[in-house]
Amino acid sequence: MASKVVFEQKPAGACGLVRGPAGPPPATVNAVTTDTTTADPEQLRSALADYIRGRHTFRTPFRTPQVEAAFRAVPRHLFLPGMDVQTAYAPQVVITKCADDGTAISSASHPNLVAAMLEQLEVRPGHRVLEIGAATGINAALLAELAGPAGKVVTIEIDGDLAAGARAGLNAAGYHHVEVICADGADGHPARAPYDRIIVTAGAWDLVSAWWQQLAADGRLIVPLLLHGSGLTRSIAFNLRQPGRMVSGTPTRRRIGGAGRDRAWPRKQRIRCPNCRPAVPMEP
Repeated sequence: MASKVVFEQKPAGACGLVRGPAGPPPATVNAVTTDTTTADPEQLRSALADYIRGRHTFRTPFRTPQVEAAFRAVPRHLFLPGMDVQTAYAPQVVITKCADDGTAISSASHPNLVAAMLEQLEVRPGHRVLEIGAATGINAALLAELAGPAGKVVTIEIDGDLAAGARAGLNAAGYHHVEVICADGADGHPARAPYDRIIVTAGAWDLVSAWWQQLAADGRLIVPLLLHGSGLTRSIAFNLRQPGRMVSGTPTRRRIGGAGRDRAWPRKQRIRCPNCRPAVPMEP
């Protein structure tokens, strides 16, 4: 089955700033904004889910109703303790950590992007899920909602401060069963393998061998692949059809015409892993 392609640029801007959608929301949608008069988390959470639904992310051919339900359940504000609740539920990127020079190095991704990638992942109750890049822990909580009590979610974060923050947020929100590992995500986490689903939340230029080796038969890997030196990144779903080979049937969105419309159509790509070496070239 083909999966939806989404695009993302790396966060930009000063630390603590938020970045909104690239373009205006659809005319029929009332966008969630940070100057809303309500401070009730439940109402804001519902409004954010309505916003994502209005952008048709929950209305694709690959729609899993559980993703929308997860967004209506996870208390985002508990994972962003330094932000007011309006900002926590705004449809914006929220930068959460900066380098000494002020460069943003971590953020809470745009909620609509998160929803689109979770739709691609198609987590089912009972699935074992590995997340590469815990960041705030929000995505791990959403994954826990999708996998259910019979499932298992492991999230890896290389930054010790971020890993501690994700663990604190998950505990505060009641997701004590999610396992947070402070380690290099390129190594995966073999102790809990194999995984039915693996999702990479940081941009990658290649597929490392550990992700192949730790993916269960017929498992799915979602990774934002860096495809061009300009920074163009596409979130692509790869399905492990047989040892050493994954197939993607992801629709490719391409800009056409002067009005800036998008056209999508299925495009299959096969990627082989000869001896599962770290560098895996894409076949034409």
